[in-house]
Amino acid sequence: MKKFFTVVVLFLVFLFASCTKFNEVKSSKEFLMTRSISQKVLFDNAHSQTAGNADWTIRGGYSTLADDIKLLGYTVEEWGNDESGSGQIDDDAKITYDVLKNYFAYIIPEPNIPFTKAEQDAIIQYINDGGNVFFISDHEGADRNADGWDAVEIFNGFKKGTHTIDSKNSYTDDFVGRLGFRYEENNVYQAPVTDIRTHSITTNVSQVAVWNGSTHYMISNTINGVVYTSTTSAGPYIIAGTYGKGKFVSCGDSSMFNDGTRGDGTTDKYSGYFEYDNRTFASNVIRWFNQNSSSEGINAPNNLTVSSINTNSAKLMWSDNSQSELGYRIYLSTDNVNFIKTVELGENATSYTLNNLNSNTTYYIKVSVYYGNNEKESSIISFTTLQPFTNKKLYLTEVVDAYDYNYEYIEFYNNTSESINLNGCKLVLDRKRTDGTLYTPIEISLSGILKSKGFLIVARNSSKKNFQNYFGVRLSKNTIFINSNNKMYINKSEQRFVIKDSNGSIIDDNKTSKFLTNVLNNIKVRNDFINYGFEDINIVDEWTDYYDTSAGYLTQEQLNFIQ
Repeated sequence: MKKFFTVVVLFLVFLFASCTKFNEVKSSKEFLMTRSISQKVLFDNAHSQTAGNADWTIRGGYSTLADDIKLLGYTVEEWGNDESGSGQIDDDAKITYDVLKNYFAYIIPEPNIPFTKAEQDAIIQYINDGGNVFFISDHEGADRNADGWDAVEIFNGFKKGTHTIDSKNSYTDDFVGRLGFRYEENNVYQAPVTDIRTHSITTNVSQVAVWNGSTHYMISNTINGVVYTSTTSAGPYIIAGTYGKGKFVSCGDSSMFNDGTRGDGTTDKYSGYFEYDNRTFASNVIRWFNQNSSSEGINAPNNLTVSSINTNSAKLMWSDNSQSELGYRIYLSTDNVNFIKTVELGENATSYTLNNLNSNTTYYIKVSVYYGNNEKESSIISFTTLQPFTNKKLYLTEVVDAYDYNYEYIEFYNNTSESINLNGCKLVLDRKRTDGTLYTPIEISLSGILKSKGFLIVARNSSKKNFQNYFGVRLSKNTIFINSNNKMYINKSEQRFVIKDSNGSIIDDNKTSKFLTNVLNNIKVRNDFINYGFEDINIVDEWTDYYDTSAGYLTQEQLNFIQ
């Protein structure tokens, strides 16, 4: 190998650029580390990346990957100048923190010469301070330069059999173990691999491949396993995690990014980079690196609301304010003190329907966004599920076809001793044709808490203020007034007015499910709206053509039946 000199490399870069029209386009995005640096990606080529039949360089098998990174807006450079062939000598300059700190990301394709302890420390410090590293390994035993070390051992920091891999214990010679994972000493093969978990780096990725590679043992539970093989019970094939202010991704097979070209201009028969969704995955890694870090990129969800509340379910919605979250968690409580995680969702989630809730129960809820072990919570809101309607004591008391059709209205009365939650309920108007068939039902959404002895008035097309002026009444504070905006109207056909909950069950008393006749140009006031012992009474017999309206009040006749 040749010595690495800065002057020589700069000359070669410019010479190469002029020969190949290599455009060094700077990214417009701000680099996420605390210091301001240019958007450059560094490939390692100082640890025997060209040993044996490998050529994991930006001029060889990884040239298309390098080109794709340039298309994302980055300058691509390499550290070292490994040459193909046998008899290689480790004469490249060692990687240092002072070098790495000038780069946005550092890609390490399958090394075959171990990193010194100083190099390991530099890489760990680089990630901790906000850098991004893409570790690419291979299967155990892939010692291409016959120096006694394969990539699995090099990244782990120790030779096979030295320590127990699947142990939470830390070892003094741990390398990537300090980041929270180790490579398992195995050799797996599967094409395609389809067990893909939700993560930014798997966006639009449904299958990848491993052509003899290794898997990972996760020491830290904050690391995300994102791709798993089904041919082994070992750990994940691909992982993603954070450490300090930085990020890392690790893949267990170098063949996944090989485009089949070599630095000497020849080609080989393998070109895994173009297989399955391998290429999309590689670009996703760089994009994810450029999302905000765990400490900067997540913001607490806001605008948390609840809708479609019924007896056992409710729909939650919130705003996604983060750019780099791994997902969302929903927490429920019935005492506003002890919150239990109900569900965990993937990134970009903004809604969720809670099911299997208890009826007539007040729930307190919050939504959190998380990234690794960093989590930020929304404010807490509460809602109360509907109570089951079993006593059927919500009564239709009045149907009025006013002279001015805008003021047509119907009136319901809550004769129970409890409030009734109308949120999620609907007023349904059924009408019969002359042949007895039904028109399409008209539905009007209801809302609010109808208090005991309170009234629900649904007007055709009137505001509450105009309604009160027209009829010369002042509605009580226990009255819910709803303007149907011309959805509800009264005509000469037989009509039926019922209230249904979100499950479609009628919740007012059973008798109002029958049809009324001769409503047009009439005021229909229900007299015996309490079941006075006449189980078989016909609803028409309960109604009287009345001489005046009594909006928001009971008539004297109705009061006479109050029990």
